[in-house]
Amino acid sequence: MKHEFMQKINKMGKIGHTVSKICSVILYIATVCCIVGGVLLALVPKDSVMVTTSHQAEIEMDMTHSIMPNLVGIDTEADGSFELDGIKYDQFDITGTLGKQYAVAKSTPYTYSLKDMLWVIAVGGMLCLTLINAFRKITTLFELFMECETPFTVEIADYFKKVAVAFIPVVVAGWLVEAVTEWVVTGVFDLVIGIDLTMVLVVVIVLMLSEIFHYGVMLQTESDETL
Repeated sequence: MKHEFMQKINKMGKIGHTVSKICSVILYIATVCCIVGGVLLALVPKDSVMVTTSHQAEIEMDMTHSIMPNLVGIDTEADGSFELDGIKYDQFDITGTLGKQYAVAKSTPYTYSLKDMLWVIAVGGMLCLTLINAFRKITTLFELFMECETPFTVEIADYFKKVAVAFIPVVVAGWLVEAVTEWVVTGVFDLVIGIDLTMVLVVVIVLMLSEIFHYGVMLQTESDETL
């Protein structure tokens, strides 16, 4: 029975090892693409390709259900502008019907050089590197499962923690990619530290598995000493 159990563990380790290797190869290709793209953009003259962007916001205010309807509405600054999500809107058209107020606001067009996308490629490459590091840890973990005689070893239990810790830089790099992309396209740098519940759940589960395997190591040690 134990022999069949270990065969299944080793087989699962082989499958996981193969899948993680494929993911690593894809990430290496993505990293190379970032490097090549960065080199090509570096060769482009600064002002040869310019991109102009603008943003539009549609706002609807319902004043009929407000406790103080006279205080509800779209208020602008003295210079006739307002900010929304860090973007300044200074071109707007406000209309109103009975109990409701509508506004279509536009931001001042923002122009940036295509070469500025080098910053995005740089942080994108950094994200790929953090993912490569995480998948290296995952690949090593599956190698241990593939070759082990028992899954309850200190090395395997510790590697679960290493996998969980390896995903922390991935989350930080993801924040930077979003912030730098917005900065290049809008000129506004806004680092939003969001909580990815899926990633948090994955890290918590992996840490729980680490403790479970540590407990399994302790039970196996006690069993071996008893025998």
